This record gives sequence, structure tokens and C-alpha cells, in this order.
Amino acid sequence: MAIGREHVIVPAPFDTLAVLSRFRNCENMISIVAVEELSYRQSRLCRLLGNPVAFNVVSLLADGKVMSTGEIARAIGRSVPRTSNILGALRLAEVARYETEGRHARYRLKYPREIRRILDALSGFVKNTSAVRG
Repeated sequence: MAIGREHVIVPAPFDTLAVLSRFRNCENMISIVAVEELSYRQSRLCRLLGNPVAFNVVSLLADGKVMSTGEIARAIGRSVPRTSNILGALRLAEVARYETEGRHARYRLKYPREIRRILDALSGFVKNTSAVRG
């Protein structure tokens, strides 16, 4: 069965300017997405540090310690499964990393200097804005 002339699709003339303007818009969209991704990651980190258990783990590791899950759990007074979940979230947020020693994982902060600065800033903010100053 032959296709008649009325069924042939003729492409529109190529509009270089329209194509380039779309790419320019894509660059703007990529910039917007990058800013939104940055804001999203910052809010995730704040939300994570807003969890008292996670905050305690980060504070403990901020002293430059390298500890196993069990050691961290004992130090913060939480169960190993709960501590393991928190450590998983900290790894996903790129706050903590681990190294294996045989069957055991030992955790440390991925960026200790930057995390220490965040903790110091939070501490200073709380001290300066606290209703009860001591």
C-alpha cells in the first residue's frame, strides 16, 4: 500500500535561533536546579542535625574520634540498630564515612573541620540567643 502525498510530513525549516535560545534557557534551568539542589542538601543537613541522636553522634565524632557502631551506641546511650540507622543517614548526607576492619566498621566524620565549624556556629548562636544565659 503506497502512502499518498497527503500523508508525507514535511519538516519545518530549521530555526537556529530558536534552538540556541532553548539551550540558553536550559543553562538557566540547570543553574536554578543546582541552586535548588544546594538548598535541598542544606535543609537535609539541618533536618538531620535537628535529630538529637544524630547531633550527639556528630558531636562525638567531631572530636576526631574513629569509633565502631557499638562504641558510638554505648557512648550516646542508644541501641546499636538505632545508631546504625543514624550512621546510615549521616553517610547519605556525606557527613560520615566508614572504613572496615575485618567484620567491623569504624566511623569518622568526612569533613571534620567543616562540621566542627557548623557545631561551633550552632553553639554560639544558642548561647547568644538563649533566654537564660549562664
